Amino acid sequence: MGRLVDGDPATSWYTHTYNRPDYAGFKDAVGLAITLQAPATVTAITLDVNGSGGAVEVRSTDAANPTAGDVLASGALAPQTVLTLSQPTETQSIVLWFPSLAQTPDGQNRIEISNLSVS
Repeated sequence: MGRLVDGDPATSWYTHTYNRPDYAGFKDAVGLAITLQAPATVTAITLDVNGSGGAVEVRSTDAANPTAGDVLASGALAPQTVLTLSQPTETQSIVLWFPSLAQTPDGQNRIEISNLSVS
C-alpha cells in the first residue's frame, strides 16, 4: 500500500502481468483492499494509472469478502481515473475490484497504479 500513497509517481502497486486482459482464464478479477485509519465519508476515489482500458469497481466491503457489499462506483481505467460514488458512503474499508486489466503503454496486461486518493 505504501507505494500507492507515497506521492512518488515513479513507484507503483501492480498486479501480475497476464497474456490477456481477462486474466487469461486464470481468475475472474483482482481486488485491492483499502482500510482507512478511521471511518470516513467517502465520495470519490482517484487513481493514477499507468495504462488504460480494463475496468474497476469500488465495493463497500473488506479483504475477507471482496465480492460482497454494494458496488458504489465503477468505470473504465484511464491515466487519471476518478470514480465518483453514487452517494456519499460512511466506511472504513473498501475494495477496488478489477474485473479486467488495463494495458500499459508498453503493451502489458496488468493494473499499475502510482497514486491513490480517497475523498
